[in-house]
Amino acid sequence: KDADGGIGDEVLMNGCKLAVRRVLRPVRPNLTEIAMPSLAPAPGNEWVAVEIMVGRTDGECGAANPQYSARVFDRNGISYPTVVLHRDLGFPAAASMLPGAMVVGRIYFEVPVAATLIALQWNWYPDRFVTQIDLGL
Repeated sequence: KDADGGIGDEVLMNGCKLAVRRVLRPVRPNLTEIAMPSLAPAPGNEWVAVEIMVGRTDGECGAANPQYSARVFDRNGISYPTVVLHRDLGFPAAASMLPGAMVVGRIYFEVPVAATLIALQWNWYPDRFVTQIDLGL
């Protein structure tokens, strides 16, 4: 899929908005907020945070749930799902997207240190369309 926008762009599709504000790499979330304080990336991996804004003007955006909606891709086409650290850390686990609603926060991914991330894809439910943001990394 071709990119619909890049970092800093606010992409509007079918009444649903998505923007990647910045990518932070590597990050170490505040482990006191995590349910399992010993949680760490696997050897050779690191955590990456993507700060996003998800919003709705109209349309059927459904719920903004990064656990099921967001993936990052590396230059080899390998995708990485979000890491569930704690429901209160960063982006909410699920946020109702009523007209005019907007949610900003960080979502986290565990990726190999050597991976070059090129895109974030967000799958909107229930409409099942995809917004892709070029990470340009």
